[in-house]
Amino acid sequence: SAGAVLYELATGRRPFDDPVPGRLIHAILIEEPPPPSAINPAISPAVDCIILKALDKDPKRRYQSADALLADLREPFGPSRVRMSAPRRAAFLPLKIGVRFGNASGNPEDEVFANPIGSDLIFELMKSASVRVTNGASSWHVKREAPIPDLARELHVDKVVEGSAQRNGTRVLLNVRLYDGESGQQLWSQVFDRAADDLSLVPSVAIAIFDQLGVRLTDTERQRLMTAPQEARRVKAREACLQAVYAWQMRPPQLAKAKELLDKAIATDPTYARPYVLLAQYHAMLGMFTQTIPPMQFYPKAKELAFQGIRLDQNDNVALSAAHGVLAMTKLHHEWDWQGSEEEFKKATELNPSSASGHHWYSHLLLALDRVDESLIESEKAAEVDPLNVTWASCVGWHCLYARQYDRAVARSLEAVDMDPSAFSAYYYLGRAYQQKGRLPEAISSFQQAVELSNGVPPAMSGLSYACAAAGRKREAKEILAKLSQRSVERYIPAYDFAVVYAGLGDKENVFDWLEKAYLERSSWLVHVKWDERFERYRSDPRFTHLLKRIGVPV
Repeated sequence: SAGAVLYELATGRRPFDDPVPGRLIHAILIEEPPPPSAINPAISPAVDCIILKALDKDPKRRYQSADALLADLREPFGPSRVRMSAPRRAAFLPLKIGVRFGNASGNPEDEVFANPIGSDLIFELMKSASVRVTNGASSWHVKREAPIPDLARELHVDKVVEGSAQRNGTRVLLNVRLYDGESGQQLWSQVFDRAADDLSLVPSVAIAIFDQLGVRLTDTERQRLMTAPQEARRVKAREACLQAVYAWQMRPPQLAKAKELLDKAIATDPTYARPYVLLAQYHAMLGMFTQTIPPMQFYPKAKELAFQGIRLDQNDNVALSAAHGVLAMTKLHHEWDWQGSEEEFKKATELNPSSASGHHWYSHLLLALDRVDESLIESEKAAEVDPLNVTWASCVGWHCLYARQYDRAVARSLEAVDMDPSAFSAYYYLGRAYQQKGRLPEAISSFQQAVELSNGVPPAMSGLSYACAAAGRKREAKEILAKLSQRSVERYIPAYDFAVVYAGLGDKENVFDWLEKAYLERSSWLVHVKWDERFERYRSDPRFTHLLKRIGVPV
């Protein structure tokens, strides 16, 4: 078709190019191609719109004649594009919205009150498929004094919702403004004066914003925006839940506080789905990154909480999306069920296309299935939706590493370090990238930073040991091995990290002994062993191929 030809001209690749015929047919019939600008940044949003309209699955929404297509191609930046209404734009690409919410009182104690309202507004705006909403982490870490056009560029959005909250006794005043991202022009403002415990307040604000944007809500979306009955327990549980989100998004994250608040929310209202889902995410993320709990314990717990959230509320698409995302992660990293994982990820991103975590974790599955280019694109999508989230930014560097784009891996990791110098993950992936570039002193320095900032999480320590061994500093590498061994007497240390250490030391037999233990305990990161550059010299061993076959990844 003309759309496919235009796509290949703009990007140098076909919209769908899977070597497996069955997957290719499925992609053509079901999946949406990434916007051309995700592959070629020189492509403008207007040209994105034209090409994606020409590729629309629905023939009625595609160009009905060559003349119509030619007219848009001749004037992609003309008046018809500038004055495009929101409903017409939604037929091409969803409108991108950024949120900046602040504390109007100036009292630091009110931050705990104002920021959760902003989080709640983001959740409510995510209930329409016609918009893409910048996730919370980016919304809270934008510069408060930045002009609207600068903020819009930083968040990659078309419109900016800015608001401030002030508590006045038992009431709350919300001053909400809508701006055009490019010009900075204020398009609308309204003050909402409601009781502080009014559950309908934030959904009402979201509906008013949708009206101003010209977004036509479907019946399902309107149902999602309907509030629960005004019960005191739900008010308290919701407030605790939103404060937990705020604690999670702080730099550095206050994870213990977040868990305490989520437990409180569940105890206050056991029928409220969202805290169960957030707690499921907490267990999955904590288990994968701090790795103090064996996978056989934290994955089943996360899965149980996710199912409980799904059982309690089929109407909240944001919570449902997160729950299916946790189930997908469990199937990927623990159960090794690739088809089931992909089905769950599809549900997650369909329910909430604005979910950065959904796109990010889906990229992990694509990597495990040897779909490396798609994996990198999906990781970039997560960073696009949540551009100031250091976890997603640093993981783009990781995907570049596995795509063998080492210069880009270094560049993206350095961007993550600049974004949040307190985040160990940025230094960890920077160390991995430097290592592949042969810049071992910089790699060791980066790993040392990761160890210090993370209080010695196993991946950072095993990474440092490997780098020291590669630099000929085997005594230091063995000292780190001794520390990990000593810790393993008192707490869980993943077998995969011991395998990494022995890989650096060149001890082949111990490498395969510990990879076998990693297989038996289902170490979270074992699904990526095929692409882990630290095991490259062991890939020719038949035991490595046998391991991949037992895991079920492509050989």
